[in-house]
Amino acid sequence: MTVTARTGTAGDALVWLNGTYLGAQGDGAATYKVPAGLTEPGKPAVLAILVRNMGQYEDWSADGRSKGGRGLADVAVPGAGTVQWRIQGAVGGPDPADPVRGLYNNGGLYGERKGWHLPGAPTASWATTTALKSDRPGVRWYSTVVDLNLARDTDTAVGLRIEDASGRAAKYRVQIFVNGWNTGQYVNNVGPQDEFVIPSGFLKARGANTIALAITAEQPGVGPDAVRLVDRGTVLGGVDGGQNASPGYHTVLGGEVPAGKG
Repeated sequence: MTVTARTGTAGDALVWLNGTYLGAQGDGAATYKVPAGLTEPGKPAVLAILVRNMGQYEDWSADGRSKGGRGLADVAVPGAGTVQWRIQGAVGGPDPADPVRGLYNNGGLYGERKGWHLPGAPTASWATTTALKSDRPGVRWYSTVVDLNLARDTDTAVGLRIEDASGRAAKYRVQIFVNGWNTGQYVNNVGPQDEFVIPSGFLKARGANTIALAITAEQPGVGPDAVRLVDRGTVLGGVDGGQNASPGYHTVLGGEVPAGKG
C-alpha cells in the first residue's frame, strides 16, 4: 500500500498495520509491503499512521508553498471493502483545554492529550530509567523534576542540551516541554541544533521545574545518549520577570481557568 503524507521538510510519518510496524517516511509518497499472513481475507485490518509535521513554510516567496496542506493526504490500499478513518488531534481542537499556553503549544500525541507534559502529571507509576534509547519504533515519554537555585540579581540563560554520538545516523526526534511549555523539537538525523535556550518565563528560577520529553523513534535502539541543562551565560543585573503562569495537570484537565502564576 502507498501512503502520502504532507509533513514539510524534516517531518515524518510512522506506519503500523494490525500492530506491526511497517516503517517510516518523510514528506511525499512511500510504498509499504505487507508481510504475508499479517492480514486475512474478509477480516478487518487496522492501519495506524502517526504524522508529525513541521509546520507551514514561511511566506517569503510568491510560489504558494506557505499555503500547502499538512497531514495525511492519501492512502492507496489494494483490494475491495469499506474503509473508515478516524482522526485524533489536540485536546479541545480549536477550543484548547489549556487556555494559558494556547492553541499552538500542544499537538495530538497521546501523551499530550493525557497531560503527561504538565507539572504534576501522575508519573509515579512510570518505570525509573537512566537510558533514553527506545527498544522499538514509536513514541516514548520521559519526565523528570529539576530543582534550580539561580543566583538573584543575575541574568542566567539556561539551555537544554541533547547529546548523541551516532553522527546523525539514528532516526528519531525529541519534543521538549519545560513546565508544560513546548520549548522546541530536536531531529537527530537532520540537525544541526542540539542545544535549546529555555525562555526565562518558562522556568522557575528557584524551585522545582518539570521537564518532559516525547521521543519518537523510527528505528529500534535509538535515542539520546544524554540530556542535560547547561548554563549558556550568566551576567550581573537584569530584570527578574518571573515565571509565566504554568497551570499543572489537575488544573488543565479539570477544566478550571488558572489564575495567577503556577
